Amino acid sequence: MTNYVKLPETDYEPLLRESKRNSKKDIIKCQPNLFLDEELYTDEYLFPESNNSSISDTRSIELITKSLDHDICVIDDKNISHEHTILHFGREANESGVVYEIRDINENILFLYTINYKERRGGLEDLYNNLKYSYSYIRHHDYVDLNIISNNNSKNKIKVKFKRRNTTKFNNKYTIEIFNNITKVIESFDLNYGNSVYCYNIYYGKKKRGGPLICNIKKPNIYDIGSIIEIAPGIDKAFIVVIIIGIQFLL
Repeated sequence: MTNYVKLPETDYEPLLRESKRNSKKDIIKCQPNLFLDEELYTDEYLFPESNNSSISDTRSIELITKSLDHDICVIDDKNISHEHTILHFGREANESGVVYEIRDINENILFLYTINYKERRGGLEDLYNNLKYSYSYIRHHDYVDLNIISNNNSKNKIKVKFKRRNTTKFNNKYTIEIFNNITKVIESFDLNYGNSVYCYNIYYGKKKRGGPLICNIKKPNIYDIGSIIEIAPGIDKAFIVVIIIGIQFLL
């Protein structure tokens, strides 16, 4: 049986810690009641001696995503950029556990989120726009519903559906359904990844029908705990973060 460690209530109490990558201090906020798997989150796993997850060398990567003829807004239109966006995903630890970070190429933290696997919920914080969200998920037979609620407006619930399709040991495929706040219609995306969890591709519509690649998520190498995220112009970055959260519930 998996042993979990219950962390103390912090109510998003700011915690100051020394950054291991750039020797500057950042404020990390931790969701209350985060549960950790003692066997999984070891010091060696969180902080390997050889950390290749820095994105300082990703400025010259070849861009492979394609822009659409309209914008995609699911969470907030303030997170839409009309240029290609390169982000970095990683994990950091502090006195209260593990926090997942999304940084830009200048190492600025844009998003923080935590996951409580035991209670199937978590918290998402948009530091750039000073917004906080809570989310929960429900696992059904062949799909997962991820429900997101803004702490500023609890009546505004956002639902993201992950539907399983043709998933095998070597080829994992899901359809993502969302309501686009710009087009005011439900739109779908293909999420594909192979027999490893080191590279994900997100296509608008159906890949087999020529749907353009709007997001590519990959690890530089299998020993790296970080990932490089490329997002096409016109895509809500917070929506991509939500997909990353959803992926962890699908695995």
